Amino acid sequence: RIKADMAAEILDIRHDAVHYGKAREFYPREALQRWSPPPHAPMIQMWSQLWSQSGALGVLARDLNGYGIGFGILDIGQDKISAIYVRAEWTGKGAGSSIIRYLEKIALVRGAKMLMLDASLNSVNFYLRHWYLVNGIDFLTLPSGEKLPCAKMSKLLQGAQNASFGNFV
Repeated sequence: RIKADMAAEILDIRHDAVHYGKAREFYPREALQRWSPPPHAPMIQMWSQLWSQSGALGVLARDLNGYGIGFGILDIGQDKISAIYVRAEWTGKGAGSSIIRYLEKIALVRGAKMLMLDASLNSVNFYLRHWYLVNGIDFLTLPSGEKLPCAKMSKLLQGAQNASFGNFV
């Protein structure tokens, strides 16, 4: 479960990923500011409460010194990956891949057969590399009400094929 004391660190990672990572190549600066403003006390409290009420599960990746480098959030009730963010300096080094594999394992153990997600445009290739399929283009609604273009994606989880759909030859 995502704990209240994790919120500040999670939001700091998100801010770093959005403002210093690849999102800058896909979205205007103003949109990035509304997507992920600098973490501040009321925002941290709001997200902390939201996560504790949602029952979402999360994974926080740390480097060898204990510094948070990335996180992922899984909404079990909807079989949906709600977020994966990795600090810009750790992009391309395997942290995101480790996070997504861990979330998929949790989902499988909890009985999910498929995972869905809304991918920001900068993360579509990451998810394609992990065998997610694009189902369409939509808009992600930010807490500010602004809508950012995103890709609706899904993946049939490994091990779920034989359990639900018979053997494929």
